[in-house]
Amino acid sequence: MKKKLSKNQVLAIVGICTIGNAFLILSMTNFFSESFLNRKYLLLYFLIAGSIFTAFKVSLNYLKNVDSEKI
Repeated sequence: MKKKLSKNQVLAIVGICTIGNAFLILSMTNFFSESFLNRKYLLLYFLIAGSIFTAFKVSLNYLKNVDSEKI
């Protein structure tokens, strides 16, 4: 069962992704007092990459659905 997302839902997903990733980066670097590129944060890098990929796919699918409805 696929559900088409509304514009507000897509914006909420992208906003939550952005805010969540910002908080992850702030907590990893102790508010930028440490280096961002540290090997011990490898798992968090994958979490950030997955979050960005998911938000990108949701946005892409929304744009694809909007374009297909216009035709």
